[in-house]
Amino acid sequence: MHPIFARLRPQLERAKEEMARLAAFRDGASFPDERTARWGIAVATAAAVENVYGGVEEILKSIAANIDESLPRGDQWHRELLDQMAVAVDARPALMTAELRDQLDELRQFRHLVRHRYGSELEPARVEAMYRLCEAAVAEFERQFTRLGAELSG
Repeated sequence: MHPIFARLRPQLERAKEEMARLAAFRDGASFPDERTARWGIAVATAAAVENVYGGVEEILKSIAANIDESLPRGDQWHRELLDQMAVAVDARPALMTAELRDQLDELRQFRHLVRHRYGSELEPARVEAMYRLCEAAVAEFERQFTRLGAELSG
């Protein structure tokens, strides 16, 4: 495995652990009433999705800085980072497919929403959809991360 990918693997494992702990919380949480349960689960889920996306973004930043030697700047750097990772550059093939880039971009937008809203303003159905998307995106990100790490070490 390429050294940078070996160094970043623990970050990916932490993101996966966050998802596993959230699943355990959602399955076993006890609340005094239904309204509080909906709020508590939505807030905890939104925060965990935000954390997991942030961890994935840190991995992408490290790859951009250490392998591409080019980190996007400016107001749109978060989106540009995703775009950069979805295309091949001289130093590496594309890290992710366009489909995964789009999924991560949706999570990025959700993170922005979570950071600028109160928990009571979050729509439970949207939070649930982002949770499901995050589960799928993290699994696919791990596959593509592992593939690229193997390609670069060979």
